[in-house]
Amino acid sequence: MLFKKKEEYAFKSFTYAIKQFCDVHYGYSLKEQLVGAEKKAPIKKWEKMGLMKVVDEPSLNPKHIVDWFIDARKKYGVRIIVIDNYKADILGPMLEKEDFEVVRLRRPSSLHPLLAPRVEDGFANHKFIFEDNPLMRWFTNNVFVKETKDGKQFLKKEEVKRKTDGFQAFIHALYKANELDDQVDYDEAFDMLDELDF
Repeated sequence: MLFKKKEEYAFKSFTYAIKQFCDVHYGYSLKEQLVGAEKKAPIKKWEKMGLMKVVDEPSLNPKHIVDWFIDARKKYGVRIIVIDNYKADILGPMLEKEDFEVVRLRRPSSLHPLLAPRVEDGFANHKFIFEDNPLMRWFTNNVFVKETKDGKQFLKKEEVKRKTDGFQAFIHALYKANELDDQVDYDEAFDMLDELDF
């Protein structure tokens, strides 16, 4: 979820992960998340912090995501959800059935060059707030910027273990950031934002 206060943006994220993937790549079910000399991403710690949830399913049930956004709407007034193509044919109709406005990004990477100046300015001038969220920092640190003929792209440093989902969700949210100024009741919105640690 993306919030705006003056020139600052606060991003609040939540992640679902499949247990089998976490077991294979991060040693999730081991007593300690260490295998050999390689330290694994501390999934259990992040889960205890309330930043994510590991589910024991063969594929993530999209109802988890829909229910999470319904709760987010009750608490924060979420109306618009920006999604990429991955499972959009399943998730989109489910979210729309719950009266969310769903914006589908057919080619999310085509937005990267357009949003790159905002992203660079935001990080350089400390305009982005992720709260004390080590999972979001991990997502962000797993990204590298590649210069292409079409402009900058935000890509994964490593395809499998170094996930960037939270960062890509942040980029998707920035796509609609200008609409955050259109909130009707600024006092109520800022009261809600005061609860976040800017």
